[in-house]
Amino acid sequence: MKNPSLWPKIQAILEDVLAFPENARADALAAHSHEAPEILEEVQAFLAHETEGNALFDTAFLPTSAQDVPDQESLLPQHIGPYAILGELGQGGMGIVYLAQRADENYVSRVAIKVLKRGMDTLEILRRFRNERQILASLNHPNIARLFDGGTTPSGNPYFVMEMVEGKPIDEFAKNLLLRGKILAAKGSPSFSYNCFEEALAIAKVHWGESHFELAPYYSRMASAYFGRGPFQKALELSQRALDLYENANPVDHDVLADLLQCHGELLSVTKQYPKAERFLLESVNIREQFTKTSSSQGMAHFSLGMLYFYWRRDEEAVFHYHRALELQEAVVGKDHFSLAEILQQIGALYSVKSEFAKAHSYYDRAVKLLEKNAPSNLPKLANFHMLISANYLLRGFDIQAEASAEQSLAMMEELEWFMSPNLAAPLILLAQIAIKMNAYDVADQHLNRAYEILDRSTGFMNDFGFHVLQTSPTFAILGMN
Repeated sequence: MKNPSLWPKIQAILEDVLAFPENARADALAAHSHEAPEILEEVQAFLAHETEGNALFDTAFLPTSAQDVPDQESLLPQHIGPYAILGELGQGGMGIVYLAQRADENYVSRVAIKVLKRGMDTLEILRRFRNERQILASLNHPNIARLFDGGTTPSGNPYFVMEMVEGKPIDEFAKNLLLRGKILAAKGSPSFSYNCFEEALAIAKVHWGESHFELAPYYSRMASAYFGRGPFQKALELSQRALDLYENANPVDHDVLADLLQCHGELLSVTKQYPKAERFLLESVNIREQFTKTSSSQGMAHFSLGMLYFYWRRDEEAVFHYHRALELQEAVVGKDHFSLAEILQQIGALYSVKSEFAKAHSYYDRAVKLLEKNAPSNLPKLANFHMLISANYLLRGFDIQAEASAEQSLAMMEELEWFMSPNLAAPLILLAQIAIKMNAYDVADQHLNRAYEILDRSTGFMNDFGFHVLQTSPTFAILGMN
């Protein structure tokens, strides 16, 4: 094409003429005889290619001697317009993106140039490409890459020039966000982790679509985050969605599959569907031991199975899997102190239920010292441990020590500004129990009223699910409240 600027007019005429059957196109073209001869010549050239049975726009934007033009996509171009090409950034379904810099040095910043691929230049694709360029030109926001320039290559392929922004691919960004949510959850920040999981899932849907198996880990993490917010049926639905999606995985990542099974089993466990939970958790443990080499992931699979048996009151099996989890976790180079502390906590809770209070206290104390040494700023975890120690003291008859530990737990939660968080109700209920035992009924009444107010104001928590979360916590398992 001698003058690419004529393409919009040529395209409009082609769309009109091609709407007619082949034997009527000459008459349709005659209706445009008032147009410039140069335009009509180009239209006739395109129609000739169509009549010969060639793909109409395999040669769109190309000169008549297109057969003599080398395959530009197999070679890195040296220039596109006034821009020197520095390298290829990537390819998609429609185009190729190059890293470039203005060759005449009037423009020193690097730019990204997107060029439409040959073979993709059908009327519909060209229309979409042109719309994309127009939309980008109309956008003006500091968080949106700017459109600088546009044009057509000598071979007729349209391109546009955009601001070059260094960043991660969208799928990598979503995975990093998912990992950040996991870390925040381990550190005891459920609200922040929920926000990370929710954003990661939304980004993953944009990238992979609604039904791709890669979404499974995102749904699974949303399920675990939902459980702490209620309702638990929603958490189970999300977890089941993850498992359903991963049935189509190819290839299967055994670590991911084990994670999905473990999450679903944990949800079934805390909702007291013990036989179903056991099936999922045993399968997760088997996959970990057969396919994964990291003792940390194997350890946490055993830990989840131990949790199930703890709630199911199958104490000997719980002891075995807890200690197996502890053994595997302690073997990890660069230990995960949060996971270790959680395992120690559950072993302590188990021994408390078995009325072996001195042994339980040793595990709680070990967990607290581990966190105070390695993660002193992790107040949520420390607050939880002090609450467990308080319950243990209470059962041993050490009321004063129990009250001091519960008050320490409450102070830590208040320092975190968890004034309206459901978590704050737990130490208040524990303090009320201690006050009742000490015959301080007015104090107990104050604590219980405050706990009720917190639960009542926590959206959706003052229901069966909310009470279930409280009742299945290790603290109240120890006290026999469930």
